[in-house]
Amino acid sequence: MLLEFLDKVAKEPANKMTAESVAMVMAPNLFLVSSGSRNRPQAVDRELQLAKATSKITLLLIANRSLLWMVNKIYVVHLVLQWSSVTCFKK
Repeated sequence: MLLEFLDKVAKEPANKMTAESVAMVMAPNLFLVSSGSRNRPQAVDRELQLAKATSKITLLLIANRSLLWMVNKIYVVHLVLQWSSVTCFKK
């Protein structure tokens, strides 16, 4: 549901944020990343890299939300047949 909401926010005409902007804002709330001390320049660079990566992941999740967690119809039919063969579910 969260991904659907974020997709709607990104597509809302009154909203001036793009999907990339929504992903950038939401990524730190979805992924906890830390490179250690903020006093070292390498740590700051690493945190920037992690922020970019999590933002891209969030954007991919938003963009592909309709495909995520989809189950192929063949698997559903197989599960129904398997469950219907269990004796406790037979009439």
